[in-house]
Amino acid sequence: MTDPTKNEKSGGFIVRALTRPPTQFSHDVLISNEEITKDTPKFEKSTPNNVVRNSILAGSVSGMASTVILYPMDLLRTSMQAASMTTGAGGGAGLSGGPLQVLRQTIKHGGFRALYTGIPLPLAAQAVYKGTVFSVNNILEQAILDYKRKEKREIAELTLADRLFCGFAAGSVNAGLFVTPVEYVRNQLIAKQTRLAKSSGSGAIAMGELGTSWGLIRDVIKGDGVHTLWRGVGITIVRDGIGVACFFSAMAFSRQYLIDMFEKEEGHTNGGKQPSLGITVASGGFAGLAYWMVSLPFDTVKTWIQSADSSASAARAISPVQALRQIYSEFGLLGVASRLNRGWQVAYGRGIPSSAITISVYSYAYQALEQYNNE
Repeated sequence: MTDPTKNEKSGGFIVRALTRPPTQFSHDVLISNEEITKDTPKFEKSTPNNVVRNSILAGSVSGMASTVILYPMDLLRTSMQAASMTTGAGGGAGLSGGPLQVLRQTIKHGGFRALYTGIPLPLAAQAVYKGTVFSVNNILEQAILDYKRKEKREIAELTLADRLFCGFAAGSVNAGLFVTPVEYVRNQLIAKQTRLAKSSGSGAIAMGELGTSWGLIRDVIKGDGVHTLWRGVGITIVRDGIGVACFFSAMAFSRQYLIDMFEKEEGHTNGGKQPSLGITVASGGFAGLAYWMVSLPFDTVKTWIQSADSSASAARAISPVQALRQIYSEFGLLGVASRLNRGWQVAYGRGIPSSAITISVYSYAYQALEQYNNE
């Protein structure tokens, strides 16, 4: 029997099933020339239209699931970041203290419902968020592989540079089109909630005092124009471009490493089978860790910019460089470093399980959709 690891003897080539769930992106499936038609007819039905549709549907379910479960941690991180800048863009809008103290203050002033302040728009946007990221990444990866096959290369596989490029493009497109306005509205509502909490002392905030996402959007457009919703778009693109690039790369590397360590003998590497749930969860967790390790400082600067009081003059909008200079002038280099990573406990504590949930739900939802397509 031909050794499947010796490609030059089998006359085959390596194919990566990129239109399948992300748990299978890095599986090298060795297919000999005479076995291509026999062993892979089901992949022919994964057309570009199916890839986009399946990515959007699976991404919607996975993104909304992780958001509902872990949104309170997002709120705590944003409040802590906003409090790390006492003047300027943040305006001291956040509640001060560590995660537990901020949690107690939030519940004290607004009840448990305050933990979901500003969630309607981010929850609805998850269908677009995750659908865009996975679709753009999948399509670009498949296009690169198609190009390499047309060049008649013996092995068509993605390099680290390929994965970083595809992830950066996916994150940048999503941030520029959708993420920036949604997070601006969310950050404005969180900042308003914490400002009201400070002004009310020990009293609770009235139910209708905070307002709604749509009401805030209407007021912002009427006051400063629709472009204000994209305040901080540059730093958001940097955050998500770099972050998503590291996300997909770390996921592929960690998944393949775990498969080689625990499941190689079961045929997962060469058979293209779905990895175990444990490996899927673990690789998603590693991806989330990689994302926040590189993107947290950029996320903090974005929060400073987007948490400015929307009722103030548009002149209050400052650039990332101006925000950093202001922090440096007040607190020095160590102050900048500590404030850029404010809320890291919540970011990692939320980001790792969120990514694990997202990747796990996405993988199995995508697989179910592919099976439906092939029936």
